Amino acid sequence: MEGDQPPRITPIFSGLPTSTRSTPRIKLSLLGVWSAVLFAVSSFALVAVNKIILTSFSFPSPLCLAFGQMVASLLVLTMARLLVVLTLPPLTLETILHIQPLPILYLLNALSGLSSTQLIPLPMFTVLRR
Repeated sequence: MEGDQPPRITPIFSGLPTSTRSTPRIKLSLLGVWSAVLFAVSSFALVAVNKIILTSFSFPSPLCLAFGQMVASLLVLTMARLLVVLTLPPLTLETILHIQPLPILYLLNALSGLSSTQLIPLPMFTVLRR
């Protein structure tokens, strides 16, 4: 058939532009810089606290530590949503199925990171972290 065209493939994220010419320039603002600095500081603080808990206090289970951090994260996100600090889309079965590999990969990453953090001494951890 001569008039047939190949089927058009739609991108997974259909709201995103398909060419680089139509992407808007990203403006670096003070809020963006502040967000990046706050994220870096909180990330480092979380890793340092995890290391201290697992080594200095001889906490026996990185699994419990990871579970506690996930519960705390969910509570903070829920409170932020209830106080309208941020807006999150409603959690539906379609959303859960769409993002399914991400929580599994995050859990594996967190558990392996916490387990390995427990096994190395604090000076070596400081050197490897930099």
